[in-house]
Amino acid sequence: MAGLRYVQYIHMVVVTLTILQLYARSLIEEFSSDLITNLYGNPHSASTPSAIAGHRVDAIRERTLRFFGADPDEFDLVFVANATAAIKMVIDCFKDYAAATNTPVWYGYHKDAHTSLVGVREATKMHRCFSSDEEVENWISSGGFGGPRARQLGLFAYPGQSNMTGRRLPLSW
Repeated sequence: MAGLRYVQYIHMVVVTLTILQLYARSLIEEFSSDLITNLYGNPHSASTPSAIAGHRVDAIRERTLRFFGADPDEFDLVFVANATAAIKMVIDCFKDYAAATNTPVWYGYHKDAHTSLVGVREATKMHRCFSSDEEVENWISSGGFGGPRARQLGLFAYPGQSNMTGRRLPLSW
């Protein structure tokens, strides 16, 4: 990324608890130029600007799926506002399927989970907070003992990195 110029903040001190690199000036300039040059519309409408936006979203969706090695014929990608919206959509799908099939939902989460993951427990009758990595490892090793029973839908969620401590959790779970 040599040659990227970063937006200068003169006489300003930025203090944050998140670890986030400042965006590149070239990124802002490219994005601004794109918005000045093109007219984008609601991709769900029937107009030329809407069609341009729809094609752009489809191209980004396919590029992202290919990046992850996911066949676009087998997988889809849904854009959401944030992680909270994503987990809400997932649990809503679980609840809808559970209601349609008369199947209970079990939810497990790690103690280091962000509040958006912890809040999902309110949408389920059966839930479990794993208080340590060892507890999760034992649960996995036991074949899920203490988790969803046969004929139950089960969802286990944990952060890749703790918001509280910054510690990274195993991706192998």
